[in-house]
Amino acid sequence: MNDEYVERVTEIITVADFHKDYLHPENLMIQFKRNVKAKPYDIGCLCFSEREGVLPGWDSGKKIKSKKVNLKSLMKNRRKLIINVLDDFYNSGQREHSNISKLNYLQRFIDWCDLNGFSDFIENEYLSIEAYKSYTDYLYERVVGSCTLNAESARQQQSGVHYFFKVFYPEKAVYLKSKADIIQFHRESKPAPDDDSFLKYVSAVIPIARNLRYSLMNHCYPLIINGNDYEVILLPCNGRGIQSPFCDIKHSMFNIEEKRFYTEDEYLEVMGRKYRKLGISTSNASWKRDHLKTINYISFSSKNKRKCFYRRIWAQKVIRLYAKIIQILTGMNTSDLISLEYLNALDVISDCISKELVTVKFRASGREVRYSLHKKGVEFLKEYMEFLNWYLDGREIEYLFFTDIDSSGRACEPVALRGDFDSRLFKQISGKLIDKKIVNITPTMARKFKSVMLKNLGVSKKNTAVALNHSEGVNERYYSKPSHKTMKIELSSFWGAVKESAKKIKIVDTSIETTSTGRSTPVGHCDSFGYPEPKIKNPTIAPDCNKQFGCLYCSNYIFHADEDDIHKLFSLSYVVSAVREFSSDINEADDFFRDLSVRAEYIIREVGERYPSLMVTIDTMRHRVYELGVLTPFWESRLSRYEEIGVII
Repeated sequence: MNDEYVERVTEIITVADFHKDYLHPENLMIQFKRNVKAKPYDIGCLCFSEREGVLPGWDSGKKIKSKKVNLKSLMKNRRKLIINVLDDFYNSGQREHSNISKLNYLQRFIDWCDLNGFSDFIENEYLSIEAYKSYTDYLYERVVGSCTLNAESARQQQSGVHYFFKVFYPEKAVYLKSKADIIQFHRESKPAPDDDSFLKYVSAVIPIARNLRYSLMNHCYPLIINGNDYEVILLPCNGRGIQSPFCDIKHSMFNIEEKRFYTEDEYLEVMGRKYRKLGISTSNASWKRDHLKTINYISFSSKNKRKCFYRRIWAQKVIRLYAKIIQILTGMNTSDLISLEYLNALDVISDCISKELVTVKFRASGREVRYSLHKKGVEFLKEYMEFLNWYLDGREIEYLFFTDIDSSGRACEPVALRGDFDSRLFKQISGKLIDKKIVNITPTMARKFKSVMLKNLGVSKKNTAVALNHSEGVNERYYSKPSHKTMKIELSSFWGAVKESAKKIKIVDTSIETTSTGRSTPVGHCDSFGYPEPKIKNPTIAPDCNKQFGCLYCSNYIFHADEDDIHKLFSLSYVVSAVREFSSDINEADDFFRDLSVRAEYIIREVGERYPSLMVTIDTMRHRVYELGVLTPFWESRLSRYEEIGVII
């Protein structure tokens, strides 16, 4: 940055001002809600091709600054872009979080253009397309070449160009968007947390929340907070005020063994001993002043608990911890949680018959959404409301969970918690108030855990979806995957049972046994056709002599270790795989056919282990079926029928 970069005289506007006319949009800054973005967003600086970059930790105080720009680099045609963005925000009615995201991705595109010779991207369609193609190539290179970006993030950054097309070329946006490949990505649903991780987190957070709340209201410093099986000591100071098994106090005025502050004489002795070792001579007068100042502050904070700066700081942790607990108990969306109204919560706890919190959900046409909150949750809510009554001391608030301390530590008007309060809270308490080894249970993980637990308790998919306020499709797609540990146990048990069952199947070597070995069926042979008998209790598919899929679960099933039966079983597996792949209800098809598919594979594997001479035949049949598509006549006919009725596309 050179001397030509200067600050501008700017005008700060809010959402309510977006519809107004502005002659100089290059001087505009947007003030979103403080729980969305504390400082105004300098949208006007995008009109200048030479501007100050983003500086980490930039101006954490209250002073509002515009980004410095080179006034000579003003691109006048970008004024229209800024106006169109404001109009789109005003008319769309979307959440401010969404608008911030759009602005961030748009700014990344413009930043890249200005740094890579495409500052004129807005001059005409041709230059816009060239910038779009080059930017997309740059993103692809980061994904595939340098591997510094994942595909999902690249797609999000590419959306900045798509948004530019939407607001600047509204009638040609679709056409312009097609001029470069859209970056594709596959989003996999992450599993729910396992029971151990969930219980460790809850067991650590709940006692800390409850005891911190009680100590702030009733105790003098030092505050001694009881965890599950350890103590946390809090002192009124920055950085050095926490003693726990996970971090140590380094406060020179505190006796950690006796959990009290030193007397003046004790403090003078400690300091004198410390400085004599260093060979430094210091006046006792300054130590006396320091000790007196600390003791006076302790006395003040004991008499005026609500006005104590450090109590207010720790009160923010209590608010966030209880927000997290309520979220875990209800499975509530973060957007719903931070918009809960204070008065609404009063209605809930005043009538314990009502066990639900009610809030207005964004982008839901004002409809009320309900989350169940049972007796345990009502207890936590009562505790929290008692804390708020003490902390607020008559002040009025709009939101149930809020902050009244800004990022610089100064008191401010209460505003709703930020959407990312959970991750910020965990960073603040991990390795200090709770063990660093404990894994954070994010809001999404908590919702998945509740979904999986409800289903394990026998609650239907429909009622589980209702409890979490989303559709059955969303619940099945994103909230039904159990934990890795549970899946590993289930899979081990499943494969073990299948393997054991396969070993019990009667396998006949027809090259040795020349006597009759049962009636031929589409999947092998049957020892007693017409009299099905399940091999195991509650089989996935019940044996039925009129249906072929249940034969592998029947006690009368016989498999001939020869080319014909191997061909039959591979043909069955091929059809089952086709049904699983193209079923309209993939999860239902998996429940029905997964076990059958694995069972058939294990029979083939068992045959190969018993009769190594048949491995060539097995490989030949596998190639014939899966590579060439040659099935037995029965299964070829069945496959054609499934295709006709639309089971398989």
